[in-house]
Amino acid sequence: MHLHRFRMFKKIRKRLCSLRAFTLIEMMVAISIFSIIMLLISSAYIALLSANRKERASTDAVNNLSTAIDSIARDIRTGSCSNSTGVNVCPATGTYNSFTFIDSDGCKVEYNLNANKEIVHKVFASGSACKASDDVITDSNAVSVTAFTFDTYVLQATNTNVNNMAEQVWTVIRVTGATPKMPNGVVSTFHIETGATMRGISII
Repeated sequence: MHLHRFRMFKKIRKRLCSLRAFTLIEMMVAISIFSIIMLLISSAYIALLSANRKERASTDAVNNLSTAIDSIARDIRTGSCSNSTGVNVCPATGTYNSFTFIDSDGCKVEYNLNANKEIVHKVFASGSACKASDDVITDSNAVSVTAFTFDTYVLQATNTNVNNMAEQVWTVIRVTGATPKMPNGVVSTFHIETGATMRGISII
C-alpha cells in the first residue's frame, strides 16, 4: 500500500516537474502587449469623451444664440421708430447689416455684427435713463456668425381723417454661421430666422 502511494506521488512529481513555467522575458512581453492594448483603448475612450463634450458645447452655443435672437425680436416688437422728439430712427424698406430703433425704455439702440463676428447690442445715451454701452451677445469662440441681416419692410397706411400716414415696421432677422471644427474635421453650420413686427404704429 505504501509502495503504491510512493509510486503515485513520484508520478505526480514527475508530471509537475515536466510542466514548463513562464520565463521572465515571456512575462515582460505579455505585460507590454497588455499595456499597449489598454493604452489604445484609453486613448479612444478619451477622444470619444472629448468629441462628445465639444458637440454638446456646440449645440449649447447654437441654442443660446437662438435664445438671443428671440430676445432681439422681443425688443423690436416692444420698440418704436421714434422717441419723444418724433425723430424717426428706423431704416427704410431694404436689407441691412444693422437695425436701429427706440426700445421700450425710450433708449436708442442698435443691433449689429462687429469685426470679430460677434453680435453686439449697442445703446446710445439719448436720454437720462440710457447708458451708452456695447454689449456683446455672442461669443466668437463658441460660434462664428458669418451673416447677420435684417430684411426690413415699412408698411404704410393713410389715415384719411387726419390726412396723415401711419407706418408699421416689420423685419425678418437672419443669422448664418458655423461652430468650431469637431475632432473629425467636420464644421457644423446653422441658419436661424425669425420675424418681428413693431406693435406700436408711428403716425407721421
